[in-house]
Amino acid sequence: MSAAPALVLDFRRTAFQILKPARRRPFLEFAEREVVLPDGPRQGLRFRSDFMPFSRLVLEEYDRPRYRRFFLSGPTQSGKTLLGYIIPAMYHLFEIGESVIFGAPTAEIAQSIYHDRLLPSIRSSRYEEFLPRAGAGSRGGRGLALRFGNGAIARFMGAGGGDHQRSVYPSRVVIMTEMDKMDRPGKASREAGPVAQIEARTSSYGEYARTYGECTMSIEKGSIHQEVMEFGTGGALYFDCPACAKPAPLEREHFQGWQGAPDVVEARAHGRFVCPGCGRPWTESDRRAALRAPRIVAKTQSVDAEGQVVGEPPATNTFGLRWTAGASSFLTQADIAEKEFKADNADDEVRRGLMQFVWARPYSGEMLDFRRLEADQVLRKMTGHARGVMPERAEKVTLFIDVGSYACWWALVAWQADASGHVADFGKIDVPGDRTKGHDPLAVLAALRGFRDSRIAPGWLFGRRPDLVLVDSGYEHEVVYEFVRESGQGRYFASKGFGTSKREHWRAPRASGPGRQVGNEWTVTVQAQGIQLVEVHSDYWKGVIHDGFTAPVGSPGSITLFNWPKTDDAMRKFAQQVTAERRHVEQPVGKEPIVYWVVESRANHYLDCLVGARAAADMLGIKLIPRPPAPKRPAPAAAAAATPNPESRIRTQY
Repeated sequence: MSAAPALVLDFRRTAFQILKPARRRPFLEFAEREVVLPDGPRQGLRFRSDFMPFSRLVLEEYDRPRYRRFFLSGPTQSGKTLLGYIIPAMYHLFEIGESVIFGAPTAEIAQSIYHDRLLPSIRSSRYEEFLPRAGAGSRGGRGLALRFGNGAIARFMGAGGGDHQRSVYPSRVVIMTEMDKMDRPGKASREAGPVAQIEARTSSYGEYARTYGECTMSIEKGSIHQEVMEFGTGGALYFDCPACAKPAPLEREHFQGWQGAPDVVEARAHGRFVCPGCGRPWTESDRRAALRAPRIVAKTQSVDAEGQVVGEPPATNTFGLRWTAGASSFLTQADIAEKEFKADNADDEVRRGLMQFVWARPYSGEMLDFRRLEADQVLRKMTGHARGVMPERAEKVTLFIDVGSYACWWALVAWQADASGHVADFGKIDVPGDRTKGHDPLAVLAALRGFRDSRIAPGWLFGRRPDLVLVDSGYEHEVVYEFVRESGQGRYFASKGFGTSKREHWRAPRASGPGRQVGNEWTVTVQAQGIQLVEVHSDYWKGVIHDGFTAPVGSPGSITLFNWPKTDDAMRKFAQQVTAERRHVEQPVGKEPIVYWVVESRANHYLDCLVGARAAADMLGIKLIPRPPAPKRPAPAAAAAATPNPESRIRTQY
């Protein structure tokens, strides 16, 4: 081949290489090859998805044609700005070479965010050569529009200006930040809200338009919450449990162990995520291992019994994802526990920060506090009181007996006026008899009589007897009815618990009436045999008991335990039974949370005892929120006229 044809061939090859369309790299490949972290613990290192493995899932979603709108919300130090702002901006400005509109509450804020967050990343990359050398943006200057060396333009728009400044510059790509502060339109606006107005600059591009947004959750009506949870897919991150291998969310209600700690050191030592499936607390190494295999579960999807994600994502063009501090590799469980501990008794502003910056949840002024109570937490609530000793300030003492065929369990609790309780004693009554011949109701009655005569009647220290005794009649009701009848109604009552998640649902009567008295999550009704039966909404009072053990010692509603060796088998079983049921919460979008209890062990008798003892205390007037002063009594004549038939009244001595 002559030299001339060879030169022509080389020219053609060179021309083809210059003129052919460049290969557009996927987001993940671009980020790992081009983005350098400008600050933080990995400053100067090139971005890698294994730093925070869920970032791979997010960047892969950016390339899928299913979505054209992407909104992210997460806690601080979790990659939210990097994934939702920096990487999309650099990709469109430099990989594709197209103009981008940056939206913020004001154009000045948009500029500041660019200089504080994006500019350091550009300067750390090879795209520094494209930074403006003259005009706006050069030599540290600022302007509403910056032209880079490759021809791409960054334009800054705010929510507070007139409609004109948001309408004259179309662009295929919009990237917004601090979205919840953009929700109030400028005074001159007659169009839709500013977020929609800024995004409208992409309308001429149709389905090829791209919108990105990231922000901290503020309120449920805020833009980011609506885009992520309502308009978007509402995705959450799940991680496989190291014990049962089922996917588990790392939400606030699954973070336990720090409650009731006396100091921040103890809180940091015991804070753990607990698998909602198998109940195993995760060590920090467990969590680190689980973070390597994340998955996204949309709001219309669920995890089945085999651990598989089932269901289709919502039919929407908006990808929405929120995650918590549990997914952050920059924080430890101890760090999260410290934040919880400090916020526990802090002011409203600190609690707001906990919800928004740790758990990525909108704050409504009331923190849903569904903490998981552990047996060790119960045992840490021991005080200096010996067994059977009542605190000096105790106003009422209640006793509950959980009746079984072969054993009965009981708990004695002393209550102060602020509804703080002290478990003064508990125990088990063995029912005599031959189990091979089946249960004997008369043996149960004999056991109850023996306990009454030998323990209740003499009283505890200084002869202190319980003011009110409730006896469970859910099983041996005829035996219990006979026992309370002969023991004296007024101090003794038959009782039956009803749960909101059981076959026999709790339905509170609206008002008292003949043969019925309605209280706070309890009612007293007269049965055909003349027995006054206390019906208790047990699921409600279970929450009160668990909250009492997680509350700081000495605070209203808190519960403590008499001093006894923690290694004692009976004491350990007591704590295990108190925590044998777990409170779970579901938060449907836009609806009230649904709280239900899951029985993890049938050995839950002492929990039932405390539930009954707390309901009995409420019957005696022990309220977390005191009752208002009673109205003045009517004149004697009016009072006599208003008195109902004595036979229809419920006989009470409390």
